[in-house]
Amino acid sequence: TDNDVLVLNDTKVLPSRIYGHKVDTNAFIEVLLLKEVEPNVWKALTRPARRVKVGTKISFKDGLLVATCIEEGEDGERLFKMEYQGIFLEILEEIGTMPLPPYIHEELKDQDRYQTVYAKDYGSAAAPTAGLHFTKELLEKCKQKGVQIEYVTLNVGLGTFRPVSSETIEGHHMHSETYKMTKETADALNKAKEEYLEAETISEELVNEFEKLLSVTEELTSKEISVF
Repeated sequence: TDNDVLVLNDTKVLPSRIYGHKVDTNAFIEVLLLKEVEPNVWKALTRPARRVKVGTKISFKDGLLVATCIEEGEDGERLFKMEYQGIFLEILEEIGTMPLPPYIHEELKDQDRYQTVYAKDYGSAAAPTAGLHFTKELLEKCKQKGVQIEYVTLNVGLGTFRPVSSETIEGHHMHSETYKMTKETADALNKAKEEYLEAETISEELVNEFEKLLSVTEELTSKEISVF
């Protein structure tokens, strides 16, 4: 209704699952890119992690992309320095596949099937899956009913893939994720709050961000937010 504000996460999933071979032994390695922490340096998960040490070089598609491990982390995390010619995203689109969740077993022939229809900015390691239910036609019907639609960007990260290994909530380390929201969206949400309109968020990941950011008054760009 015209009393509703619908908040959507317009993040776009990177085709971040890439398969390569160690330069020295030709051993098969799977790499899941999570986040670019600085120019051409990526945090990633590797499998099998035991085969990837500092100094390990992995070649993808006959050297189109070469990743050198520069740091080892916990639970299979690694930092890689990327070497390539051209535009990284174009290379990723050529060699990468979508990081589908384990409950999807069917091969994804169309990569866009794992994107929301309103996805805009690349940055996520997984889709905000609740948003996959929306079609352009459904969103148009919402607008026709007077629903105000606003967008924020929350890049889904490592926590989506990391299982809970602790028996208590306190013992489970939760990740942080990057978000951004324009001042115009912040103003619209604050106005909705003041006027007691119903503001609905799509996706569990977005709920936590939304609750913490309702009081903002200026544009937020590339900020980190803890899930808990």
